[in-house]
Amino acid sequence: MTALALSNDARGGVDGNIIGDPTEAALYSIAREHGFDKNSLEQLFPRVAELPFDSERKCMTTFHRMPADPPLTAGGYVSFTKGAIDVLLDKSINILTSKGLKEINREELEEVNAGMAADGLRVLGIAFRY
Repeated sequence: MTALALSNDARGGVDGNIIGDPTEAALYSIAREHGFDKNSLEQLFPRVAELPFDSERKCMTTFHRMPADPPLTAGGYVSFTKGAIDVLLDKSINILTSKGLKEINREELEEVNAGMAADGLRVLGIAFRY
């Protein structure tokens, strides 16, 4: 949810409406509904750089400074990338599940992705790296 809140350019308007690209507004909204306020998170993890979405990369990456708050973090940086599943699978070795990190089963994820796409859903993946 932190990645959904931070790795997009949507903003809350003064009237309560979300301003931004419809996909990014949806991600912003989902994060907010689960208690992940973008403005608060930007105070903890300020954005220091961005690789904007482009059709060749098929993803967007934002880079954020992490707080130095032992024992949770020692500072440093984290990047969040959102984009096409196939692109992210090519760059990833693990998947974060409710039970922790697991090795990626590429075939299984490609099958789920294909099924969702066949149902007319737009599928995005989210990745992070410290």
